[in-house]
Amino acid sequence: EISEGGGLSILMLVRQNVLGLVLWLGCFCMVLNARESRRRYRREDWEIELKIRARWDGWTALGAGVGRVSQFNDVPQSQPLEGVHYKVAVRDSPPFVIYTKGPNGSEDFIGYSIDLLERFRQNLGFTYDLVKSPDNTGNSLITMVNETFQGVNMAITSITLAPDRSDSVAFSTPYFDLGLRVAIYPTTKPPTLWQFLIPFSTSSWLAIIVLFLAVVLSLMCFESKMNDRDFRHGSPVRSFFLGFYYTFQAAVQQLHMRAESGEGRFVLAGSVFFFFIVASTYTAELASFLTLKKYQEKIFDITNDGTVSESDLPYFAPLLAVDELSAVGTWFHREISNASSQKCFAIAGCLDPVRSGEAGGTIYDGPLLEYAIATDPKYQDLRIIGDSMNLQGYGIAFRLDEDIQHINLFDMEILTARYDGFTDDLHAKWFPKVITSESTSVELEPIYFLELGGVFLITLGLFVSGWLLHLFNLARDKLGLFQWWDRPTHHVVTLPPTNRIDATRDLLRELNETGRLPKESVRTRLLMHMVLQSIIKMDEEYHIRNETDRFESD
Repeated sequence: EISEGGGLSILMLVRQNVLGLVLWLGCFCMVLNARESRRRYRREDWEIELKIRARWDGWTALGAGVGRVSQFNDVPQSQPLEGVHYKVAVRDSPPFVIYTKGPNGSEDFIGYSIDLLERFRQNLGFTYDLVKSPDNTGNSLITMVNETFQGVNMAITSITLAPDRSDSVAFSTPYFDLGLRVAIYPTTKPPTLWQFLIPFSTSSWLAIIVLFLAVVLSLMCFESKMNDRDFRHGSPVRSFFLGFYYTFQAAVQQLHMRAESGEGRFVLAGSVFFFFIVASTYTAELASFLTLKKYQEKIFDITNDGTVSESDLPYFAPLLAVDELSAVGTWFHREISNASSQKCFAIAGCLDPVRSGEAGGTIYDGPLLEYAIATDPKYQDLRIIGDSMNLQGYGIAFRLDEDIQHINLFDMEILTARYDGFTDDLHAKWFPKVITSESTSVELEPIYFLELGGVFLITLGLFVSGWLLHLFNLARDKLGLFQWWDRPTHHVVTLPPTNRIDATRDLLRELNETGRLPKESVRTRLLMHMVLQSIIKMDEEYHIRNETDRFESD
């Protein structure tokens, strides 16, 4: 109102008084400054957002968008395009434009872009008719606008703002940001005889085998000469296999061995702890691997940069289905590879060869792929992989001779729709909530050696403790060191000598026949033989001496 009635207001204020004129000019400048500051802040925010989200160096070359925002100062606010009529070219590109049948059988158009166009009509006051593209390609819309085919002077659908199109049409500010994505059809891997090994990596299995053998040899060394209960009458070979057997029992948590030496107890404690953790992890991982489908992909992260990206595409160019009549094809052959790829047209024409296995994958506009895979049962087994590539935007195409003020009005409407959340509402309305996975692989990763490093360290600590105790005992027994470690023992005779001979003979006989003693306080076969034989010899000498003394006394 100020801008429209400014001239009349000035004349009236001049007639009244000079002071009123000064006050009016001050207020008018404040209002203009506030409006300009608001535009500047919104313009700066939009420029930052555009640089972050689009990162398109050729944007200013199109002569549209940010470069024209500064001209919004002259845009009137109330339905400035009333009386203007547009013939708008569209193509079937769900969810932006969807062809449907009306109640009377006539063809109707709905979708994201149609709702946005309807909002523009309500705010700007223009009228429009929709014209269907004859071959349903993005380039055909550009051609229709450029050549005014059937009177077309505007196009809106999923039209990519590309620098090579700026010579044919004028573009608006982008109303939708996007990037290109790769879609593949993963196939099931054939089963193998060694699938039970997949939960652990090769390094993990080697470390487990080495530790298993270390337990076997340690038990054989520490227990075979002392533990007559579990290692009785054993040769070295027999002791080795008994150690193997007991170690396997520890691995499956079914251990029945009872270590007699301190070293053996350390080793068994470490092995039981280690194999408990390993067995639990293996069971959980094996269940996950066997219940999850294994996939093999024709397109994968060959450059090992963490995901499928632009650097991987040149290696798979012959396997990719590329829409040659779209901005995707132009970008692919200009930036990625000149090698021949499989030609396709439109989204369905590019997804069908992927689904049938004729193509290893396709690269297409990300939102179109997401919508097709999430809504069409025919493509539900396809999967999107990798990051978004070649970030860009969808915009409205106008004839080159379109009034620049009209394009500015559309730019302002697009910015307003983006900032007041209208485009977010459209996204929630037209895009399904379930979006395909962005992971580059659905296979579970095996457990690597470093992931079990803590378990190995604890087990190694117990092993070292056992071997240090063994060396300590050797130094005490062989070199006579650390004698203070021995505790004094007291021999207590609880039976008369004559009865003790019979009792010890019974113990020795039972030990020789069964290999076990009635009480498990002493289980060392060699020590028991020596002790019992010494007692028998001493008692026999004592008994003979007593008999001789009695005979001589008689």
